[in-house]
Amino acid sequence: MIKINLKFPKHPRWLPMAALAVVLTSILAFLFVRTQGHDASSYFENVTVVRQIKQLDARWELDVMKSKMGINANYDSLVDPLSELNRLHEELRTAVSGAQGAAAAKLAATDEAFDAAIEEKTRLIEHFKSHNSVLRNSLMFLPTAAADIQKASDQAGLRRVSAAVNVALRETLVYSLTPSDEAAARIKAELDALSVSGAWLPAEMKDSLGVFTSHVRAVLREQPIVNDLLSGIAAVPTTTHIDEFDRLLGEERKKVDQQTQQDGLFLLIFATALVALLLYAAVRLIRSHAVINRVNKQLHEANAGLERRVGERTFELLAANTTLTATQSAIRNLLDNADQGFLTISSDLSVGDQSSAACEAILGEAPAGKSIISLLCRNTPQDTAAAMRATLESVFRDSDDFARELKLELLPAEFSLDGKTIKAGYKFLADSGRVMLILTDVTQTRQLAEAVEREGKRLEMTVLAFTEGEAFAALVNDYQKFLGAELPPLIQRIEIPAAASELRRHLHTYKGLLAQFSFHCSPRCLNDVETALAAQPSWTAEAAREAIKPEALRAELELDLAGVTDILGPDFASSGRRVVLSQRQLQAMEKVARATLASEEGRAVSPPLRLLLQTIAGLGMLDVKAALSLHSRGAPALADRLEKQLAPISVEGADVGLPPERYGEFFRSLVHVFRNAVDHGVEGPEERLRAGKSPDGLIHCDVREEDGWLEVLIEDDGAGVNRSALEAKLVAAGEARSKVENLSLVELVFREGLSSRDTASEISGRGVGLSAVKAELDHLDGSVEVETEQGAGTRFRFRLPIASPNSSASNVSTMKVAI
Repeated sequence: MIKINLKFPKHPRWLPMAALAVVLTSILAFLFVRTQGHDASSYFENVTVVRQIKQLDARWELDVMKSKMGINANYDSLVDPLSELNRLHEELRTAVSGAQGAAAAKLAATDEAFDAAIEEKTRLIEHFKSHNSVLRNSLMFLPTAAADIQKASDQAGLRRVSAAVNVALRETLVYSLTPSDEAAARIKAELDALSVSGAWLPAEMKDSLGVFTSHVRAVLREQPIVNDLLSGIAAVPTTTHIDEFDRLLGEERKKVDQQTQQDGLFLLIFATALVALLLYAAVRLIRSHAVINRVNKQLHEANAGLERRVGERTFELLAANTTLTATQSAIRNLLDNADQGFLTISSDLSVGDQSSAACEAILGEAPAGKSIISLLCRNTPQDTAAAMRATLESVFRDSDDFARELKLELLPAEFSLDGKTIKAGYKFLADSGRVMLILTDVTQTRQLAEAVEREGKRLEMTVLAFTEGEAFAALVNDYQKFLGAELPPLIQRIEIPAAASELRRHLHTYKGLLAQFSFHCSPRCLNDVETALAAQPSWTAEAAREAIKPEALRAELELDLAGVTDILGPDFASSGRRVVLSQRQLQAMEKVARATLASEEGRAVSPPLRLLLQTIAGLGMLDVKAALSLHSRGAPALADRLEKQLAPISVEGADVGLPPERYGEFFRSLVHVFRNAVDHGVEGPEERLRAGKSPDGLIHCDVREEDGWLEVLIEDDGAGVNRSALEAKLVAAGEARSKVENLSLVELVFREGLSSRDTASEISGRGVGLSAVKAELDHLDGSVEVETEQGAGTRFRFRLPIASPNSSASNVSTMKVAI
C-alpha cells in the first residue's frame, strides 16, 4: 500500500479568515445599498410638490375673492384647483409613504389634518358658491328694478317714491361693500316705508316695487352669510399644514444627510479592514504555494502507484464479470424454460426490458415497454382495470412495507386472456423499487377442475335421483311441461307486467329446485336468462324470444339428464322407480274412492276394504312434511358451497296431505325460503363463534293443522333481516322515505326486485325468490307473518286454508308425492 505523508495545520487559519471576509463584504454591501437609498432628488421633488400645493391653495383663495367681488363670471375657477390639489396631495403622500419611525407618524398626522382641512375648505366653498350666486344676482338686478320704478313714477308724477327707491338702492350698494347692522336697519326702515307708500300705487308699480324689495332683502340676507363663509375659508389652516409638511420634510432631509455621512464613515472603516485582510490572505497564499508544489509532486508519485493497482483490479473484475455472466445466463435459461412467466413493472406501470420467455407465450405478445394494465386487462371490465391501476399506483406511492403487502393482496389473482386463465402473483422488490409479477397459465388446471366439478355434480345428481326418485321424476316432468307448454305463452305476453313478473318467478323457482338436485347446466342457463331479463326494464315478445329460447333450455336439461341416464338407464328419469299413472287416471281413482267413503255403502264396508279405499283416496296427495324434508336435504349442499356449516334440518308436526295441483306450486316455491336462510341468514362459522353461537347454523320447520287452516313454520338462528338496509335501497331507488318507513316487514321482505345483496349471483340477489313465494301464497288466499331479530334469526309463519274435496279427505292416509 502506498502512503502519502501530507502535513496540514491542525487548526486551519483560512476558515476564520474566510468567515471574517464574508462578514466584512456583507457589511460593505449593506452599507453601500443603504447609502444608495438616500436619494436627495426625492427630497427636492417633495419640496417642489409642497410648494405647488401651497401656490395652488393660495390661488384657490384668490379665486374665491374674485368670485366674491364679481370679477369671475362663473365658478369653474373654484372647481378646477380641487382636482389638481388632490393629485398633488396624492403624489406627496406616495412620496413620503416610505418614511419610518416618529417621522412617519408625524407625516401621517399632518396628512390626516391636511385632508380634513381640504374637506372643510371644499365644503365652505360649496356653500359660498350657492350664497354668493344669489347675492351677485340680486346686486346685478337691483339697478334695473330701480330704473323700472323711476320710469313708472316719473310718468305718474310720483317723484317721492322714485327718491325713496334711489335712497334704498344707494344704501343697499353701500351695504354690499361695507355691511353693518346700522346700515341694515336703515335699509329695512326704507323698505318698510316703501311698503306703506306702495299700498296706494298702481298695480304695475306695485309689482316692480315688490321685485325691487325682494332683491334688496336678498342682499341683506346673503351678504352676512357670504362674509362669514369668506372668513371661514380664510380661517381653514391649509397653509399651516402645508408649512408643517415642509418643516417635516426638512427635518427628514437633515436626518438622511447625517445618516449618509455616518454610513460613508463606516464604509471607509470596513473597506480598510477588508483590504488589510486581503493583504494578509495574499501573503498566506504565497507561503502556501510552496507547500502545494511539494504535495503535487507526492500526488503524481501516488497516481503512478494507483494506476498499477487499477490495472490489477481491472483484470480481477473482468474475470469476476465472466463468471457472473455465465451465472446470469444459467439463471436466464432456467427462467426461460420454466412454465411460469417472470416480469417487472416500474412506477409508470410499464413492463421492463427483462422478462422470461414464457411471458410472451402467456400474454400472446412481447411485453417489454407496454402497460401491464393493457396486457392483463384487455378482456376485463373497465372498472376492474381502473381499480387495478389505482391499487398499483398506490403501492408505488406507499413507503410502508406492511401497507404494500396488504395492497398487493387486493390485486386480481386471475385474469381471462383470449380463452386462457392466467394466475398472477405479486412481489415488491425493495432494492429496485419495482413490482415483480409471476404469471402462470392455469387454463388446463381450471378445465380439469371444472371437469371434476361436473363429474361430482353428475354423481351427486345421480345419487339424489336414485334416493329421491319420485321427487326427481316429478321435477323433471314439471320442468319439461313448463318449457313446452307454459314458457312460450309467458314469452308472448311478456309486455304485460304481471306476465313478466310471473315469468321471472317461475325461472327463479326452477333454478333453485334444479340446483337443489345438483343439476349442473340448467341452473347456469336459467341464471343467464335471468341476468339478460334484469339488464333491460321492458321487453317485446320478439326480443324475449331471441333472449329466451326454450329449445336451448331443453337442450341443457337433456345434457344434465344424460349423465344420469348413462348410469341409471334411459327410463329412470321419467318413471322414478314407480308405476306411472296418468293424471286423469289418478284423479278418477281418487274421486271414486272419496265418493264411496262418503256414501252409506262406504260406511258399511269391512275395515280392510275401507283401509284400501282410504289408501286410494290418498294417492297423489302432497305430503307437506315430505315436501319440506326435500328442501331440507338440498340446503346442506348449498351451505357446503358457501363454506358454511349447517346442522341437520328438523321437520316436525302433523302429517298433512294436500292436493298437489292446488298446493304444489307453493311448496315448490319454498325452496327460496330455505336458500335465503342459508345464503342471507346463517353466518359463517367464525362469525357465529364471535357472536357466541355454535358454528353449525340451525333451521327448523314445524307443520300444524287447525280449524281448516294449515300453518307452516320455517325459522333459522342466523343474523336476521337488516330492515334499515332494505329501507335504504328503496329510498335510493326513488321511494319516499316517509312511505318506506311505514311499510311492514312483510312488505319489505317480499317486495319484488328488492334484495339485501348489491350484486346478483346464481344463488340469490335478484329480489325474485321471496316475491315468487308471496305470489303463490296470494293465489291460495294465504297469509304470512315475519319475525326477525338482529343477530338472533328470522321466523316465517305461513297460513294456508285447507280446501278438501269432501269431509272424508282429511282422514285419508297420504302418500309422498314429489313437488
